[in-house]
Amino acid sequence: MTPAKDEVYLRRFTVDEALLKLDRYLDNAFMAGLYQVRVIHGKGTGTLRQAVREELAKHPLVK
Repeated sequence: MTPAKDEVYLRRFTVDEALLKLDRYLDNAFMAGLYQVRVIHGKGTGTLRQAVREELAKHPLVK
């Protein structure tokens, strides 16, 4: 098993793909004991950034 990384790259994913990857990543990071992580979502139109922020705001593992 590879060690958990402290950041996840969501660039070039659709919103649905990115949110699924983000959820899996947060679960894995929590299980690995990571206290702080970084989410890289890119620039673009801001659609993915907004979706990621909304997801993080309601995710139970995010403070």
